[in-house]
Amino acid sequence: YQCFELDFQREVPDRLKSLRAFFPYMQKELRRPGVNRTILWEEYIVKHSDGYGKTQFNEHYNLWRNRTSPSMRINHKAGDKLYVDYTGKKLQVIDPQTGEIKQVEVFVSILGASQLIYAEATISQQKQDFVTSI
Repeated sequence: YQCFELDFQREVPDRLKSLRAFFPYMQKELRRPGVNRTILWEEYIVKHSDGYGKTQFNEHYNLWRNRTSPSMRINHKAGDKLYVDYTGKKLQVIDPQTGEIKQVEVFVSILGASQLIYAEATISQQKQDFVTSI
């Protein structure tokens, strides 16, 4: 990652250098459950009291991520694809008749073109529950 802005060939301020040095750690932490950008920005501000505000923090992260991890936009035809999976985390529900707490799986599906999301709790990931969810 270069330490010079290409458009004006001027040196990058130290504040921006320290922010960019934080981004690889941030990218790794964002993969962990329960971690989001706000939590990481608060962590960054504690270490760098003169650091960037939340909006600029996110803007610089987006620019950095697009440069270091380019992605390709996929155009979906309406009705062409349905993405399905289980979240991997179980939730608990209370049986209203018995008061018993039960572990349930969370089924999620997303339509490719509209990004419409559907989710439901199922007892298991067995074929019967999977087919019923779809």
